[in-house]
Amino acid sequence: MRNLLAIAFALPVAIVAAGAVWGWGRSPIPTFVLFTPLLHGMTLGIALSWMLNALGVQCVVRRSVIGLLAGIVSVIALAFAQYVSAAHDYHHQTQRAITVLALAPADAPRGILDDYDRHLLEPATGHAGVVGHLYLENRGAKARGWLRGVEALLVIGTATALCVATRATHVPPG
Repeated sequence: MRNLLAIAFALPVAIVAAGAVWGWGRSPIPTFVLFTPLLHGMTLGIALSWMLNALGVQCVVRRSVIGLLAGIVSVIALAFAQYVSAAHDYHHQTQRAITVLALAPADAPRGILDDYDRHLLEPATGHAGVVGHLYLENRGAKARGWLRGVEALLVIGTATALCVATRATHVPPG
């Protein structure tokens, strides 16, 4: 039961960590190529370690699985948040352009993600959703795709390593 509770608490922690990094990426504060994912993984790993120590989860394998799962969820949540942000930016830019050209009312009801997928991602990449967004960001720069993979591995690996390495030596009663 303690392990299920740990997983149930780890997933929101992973999403909050992804939200913090997403907010940092949207802010005017610069992000750094390898420092940002390391900080993302460290933040997640420390939070998970504290939580798992508080719940009394001491098994290295269980801590590793929870850290790995939370790291993967956090990376996926960050990629999805970036996709939705780009879709909203695209929607607002399109609506501004339509308003300026007076071709259609600016408040024409549309699905923001559907518009982004149908009018930008699918024609440019052949894919929709987060996958299409990642292809669009990496278009013309194959090294950028590899770098995103390295960043994801840094987040997942750092979170898992910190989650395991900072295991409490004192087991709380109960």
